[in-house]
Amino acid sequence: MVLFGLGLLWGKRFREVLHKQKFDFDTELDKEVEGHKDGKTSAKSIPLRPEQHFLLGFKDRHLEREYREWLYRCISRRLFAGLALSSVLVLLGSLLDTITTTALFQRIPREFRYSLTGETELPYFRWFITPCLALLTFVVAMALTIAIVCKGEGSKLEIVELVCEAAFLLYAIIMGYDFSWSGEIWSSTYGKFSGWVMMLCFYVLPPFLSLYFMNLPSDVTLELALTGSVVLLIIVPICQGYWDPLRSGLSNAMEDIISENADFEGCLQSPSVAVACKWLFLSKIIFAFVIMATIFASIIVVNFFIDESNRKAFINKKIVTALQRQRERQLLQQKSDQEALIHSIFPSAIARDLVNEQEMNLLTRTRTLMGTFSCSSIGFFGRVVARHHRQVTVLFTDICGFTAMSQACPPQEVMSFLHRLFIAFDDLIDEDEQLWKVETIGDALMLAAGLDMDAESGHDYSSDESIRGPATRKGTAKSIISCKMTDEVSSAAAAVSFGEAAVRVAREITMPNGEECRIRVGAHTGDVCSGVVGTRVPRYCLFG
Repeated sequence: MVLFGLGLLWGKRFREVLHKQKFDFDTELDKEVEGHKDGKTSAKSIPLRPEQHFLLGFKDRHLEREYREWLYRCISRRLFAGLALSSVLVLLGSLLDTITTTALFQRIPREFRYSLTGETELPYFRWFITPCLALLTFVVAMALTIAIVCKGEGSKLEIVELVCEAAFLLYAIIMGYDFSWSGEIWSSTYGKFSGWVMMLCFYVLPPFLSLYFMNLPSDVTLELALTGSVVLLIIVPICQGYWDPLRSGLSNAMEDIISENADFEGCLQSPSVAVACKWLFLSKIIFAFVIMATIFASIIVVNFFIDESNRKAFINKKIVTALQRQRERQLLQQKSDQEALIHSIFPSAIARDLVNEQEMNLLTRTRTLMGTFSCSSIGFFGRVVARHHRQVTVLFTDICGFTAMSQACPPQEVMSFLHRLFIAFDDLIDEDEQLWKVETIGDALMLAAGLDMDAESGHDYSSDESIRGPATRKGTAKSIISCKMTDEVSSAAAAVSFGEAAVRVAREITMPNGEECRIRVGAHTGDVCSGVVGTRVPRYCLFG
C-alpha cells in the first residue's frame, strides 16, 4: 500500500527521487564499439546492462517507465485472465457460499438462529455486501484494463498497474473486514479452532493465486502478497482473538476440542497424552498457516525471477533496436560516401542520374545499400549515354622531360611528385565553376570549360546520323541529349586563365631529379560529346 500511495499521490516526485542514471543504448553501444576498435573491450563483451535498484527497477526511471509500458502491453491478456480468474473464485467462493448459507438459514426456526449467528434476524446486507464488493472490484478492474489496453496509448498503460494494485488491495481490505466477523460463524459451524482457518484457505486467499501468472513487476507483486498475508494471516486473526483458545489453559483447550469432536476423549486420560494431543492439534493449524505463507512466499519468488527474465528480454530488445539503428546509420553513411564518390568522379547531372537509377534498381531488385554502382546492373547507360555540347574549350597539359625523369627516378617519388602537382591543379579548378577536370593520363591533364549538363529543350540529336552514327549496336547510345550552350568566350578565357596559373604553380614544384617542373599547355574550342564509357571502372569521357 505504501508503493501504491506513492505511485498515486507522489508518482512524479517519487520517480525523480529514484532517478539515479541516464542510460542511452545508442550511446553505450557506440562506446562499446569504439572500445572494441581501440582494443579496450573484447568482441564478445557488450553488456549494455543499465543499473537497477533492488526490487524497484532501473535507476533510469524513464527507462523503467518505458519497460513497464512495454510489459503491460505484452501481458495484457495475462492481466485480463488473472482478474477474470479472481472474479470467478470470488463468485464460486464467498458469494456462492453466502447465497447458500442464506438459503439454508432461512429454513432454521427463528428461535434457533441466535445460537448460531447471535441474531434473530438474518443480516442480509452485511452478509452480501462484502462478497459483492469484492466481485465488483475485480470486474471493474477487468473492464478498466480492457479499455486502457484497447486504447493502446503508451502513457496510459501505467494506469493498468494502479488498477491491478487497487483491485487486490481493496480485495484484501474488504475480505479482511468480512473475515473479522464471519470467521466467528465458521468457527461456530466447523469448530472454533479450525473453522476460521478453513474459511481463510478455501474462500479468502484463492484470488491471490492469480498473481502466479499475471507477471506483474516484482515490487508490485511483493506489495500485494505482503499486504494480503499480513492483513489476513496476522492482523485480523490477532485482533479478533482467533488464537485466544489456543493461548488459554491446556485443560480448557482440550475440553473445547473434546466437546467439538468425541474422537479426542482419550486425550484427557493423562497429562502426557494431553500434551501430545495438543501439539498434534496445533501442528494441523500451524501446517495450514505454513502452507499459506509458503504460497505467498512462492508468489513473490516466482514473480521475482519472471520479472528478471522480462527485464532481460526488454534489454535485449533495446539492444537489437539500437544495433539496427546503428546499422542503418552505417548504411546511410556508406551510401552518402558512395554518392560523394560518384559526384567527385562524374559531373553533378550524371551523378544524380546514376544515384537515382541505383535507388530505383535497389527497390525493384531488393538489393542492399551496400551494392556497387555497377553500370551493367542499373541499366542507365542503355537509355542515355551521350550529351552533345557546343563550343566547349578543352585544355591539355603535360610535363616537359617527364619520360626521361620517370626512367631515372624511383616510381614512388614520381608518384608523390604527380600527386602534389595535380592537387595544386585541382585547387585551381575549384576556384572557377566553369572548369571541369575530365581525367589525368600519366603526366597529362585534361579539363573542359563551359561543359553545361542541362538539356536544351526541343533539340534532340538522336536522328542526326552525323552525330549518332550509322547503326545502334548493343551497348551504344540510343539517344543523344543536346545541352545548353554556355558563353564560349567566357569559357575559353577561364581555360586560358587556368593554363597560365598552372604554368606558374608548376614552376614552384621541383621534380624528383631536382629540376624545375615545366609544363606545356594547349587548348581548343569546338563541339564535343560527353558520356560514361564502360561498365567496369566506368569513366567520363569527351569525344570531338
